[in-house]
Amino acid sequence: MNKTICYIFKSLAVAAVLMTSSACRKTDVGHSGMPLSFSAEAVEMKAGAQKTSEANLKNKPFGVAGVYSLEKGSEDCYNVFNSSNVKVSWDGDSESWEYSPLAYWNINRYYRFRAYHPYDENDDAITVKNASGDKLTIEYSVAAGQQDLLVGSARMQATVDQLLQRVDINFQHALCGLEFRIAFNDADEIDDAYTDKITSFYLSGIVPTGTLIYSHETGDPLSDKIEWVTLDTAWDDTEFFNWESAEGKEFKKINDKKDNATIIFDQDGMVFCVPQTCSQKDKPDKPTDKPTKVNFKTKKGGSALHSAQLPELTWEPGKIYVYTLLVNKSDVTVSVTIKPWTVIESNENLFIYSL
Repeated sequence: MNKTICYIFKSLAVAAVLMTSSACRKTDVGHSGMPLSFSAEAVEMKAGAQKTSEANLKNKPFGVAGVYSLEKGSEDCYNVFNSSNVKVSWDGDSESWEYSPLAYWNINRYYRFRAYHPYDENDDAITVKNASGDKLTIEYSVAAGQQDLLVGSARMQATVDQLLQRVDINFQHALCGLEFRIAFNDADEIDDAYTDKITSFYLSGIVPTGTLIYSHETGDPLSDKIEWVTLDTAWDDTEFFNWESAEGKEFKKINDKKDNATIIFDQDGMVFCVPQTCSQKDKPDKPTDKPTKVNFKTKKGGSALHSAQLPELTWEPGKIYVYTLLVNKSDVTVSVTIKPWTVIESNENLFIYSL
């Protein structure tokens, strides 16, 4: 099939998905006189300049949308706010999350909220396409910048006790994290004291843009489901996550504990990526024609560009993929360790491939 026609078909299919949302009315009549208030927490992760955690969640506002209904989980519902979603910012003086105009509880109604962080109208990496209490649709671009993206939800009934409580949003990470480390392989022909310095690094062969649909399982508005839709094919001729250092970072021979590999990226050593399948094969029995590759140069290697293909693997949201590059005299071996966002250091190699 013609690639352009195929792309149009895929675009129309995704557009149909994105346009589907709960048909909620704008507002209900009457309320309790008690305003809604919010609290927020983030899943802990490594500290870093743009890596959101409990410690720096308050530095940027989040967006929240909500609906309520007479019956639990009903799609016959009303919008909580006058607009589709509101910006909620941390107020240091009152030590609380604030928004305006206030929304008020409707006694005994059933509420559903969906939120995203950060709320930034000027951020080119994150574009909110649709927001409701049942679905968030957000486009994310790796090429536009490195920004963390969190989503969260809350559900409750507006009982008398709830009127005095905050809506607690527990955020989770919607992207996947990639970390790369490098060392010399533990081979007899490599001297134990031998070292070199990595001077540049980039990744090629990834899909840079995706659309996040944060919704629920079909027929169950009380559930949570994170789904990523990607229209682009892998950009095999583009450099992503480009890192360079004139001085370079030293790396040495891997030790017996496998814990002395040099982390390539600066700060917390990780970058964000749209969840996808790297080095995805077009057919199971054929090698991919769009491989995902690491590409790097070293001080002693000069202008020589070293490349290694990553094994086919689906990168899932909320997980960190730690790739260790073991350099031999003639090739590079790649291994990957998969970690949850709450990072627990481990050297267990789940996949080992020789290239």
